[in-house]
Amino acid sequence: IRKKGTNLFSSGGSSPNWTTKGKTWAAMSHVSNHLGVAPMRVYADAEIVEYDVVEVAAQDAAAIVEAKRQAKLKKELKAAQEARKRKEDAEREQLRQLQAKYGK
Repeated sequence: IRKKGTNLFSSGGSSPNWTTKGKTWAAMSHVSNHLGVAPMRVYADAEIVEYDVVEVAAQDAAAIVEAKRQAKLKKELKAAQEARKRKEDAEREQLRQLQAKYGK
């Protein structure tokens, strides 16, 4: 559902807003149901825009999941390394202070 004269689309729901992405409905009956419960004034300057869905590409879901898992593991490893470095730095500073206080 697009607001006429703009490139803004309805967000759907009981109090729809106008956004650049908006909401998509799977069937015209769903749009019709929405229009029946939404405040009429919201859609006074609106039009229904139908799009054809065209498959552009297909990607292996398992590969995407694995890539996300690898990225998460990499991020966790980096965080653990940074935490270990902070701990070592704190221990070195503590050692430096003790050596300054008590001598080498």
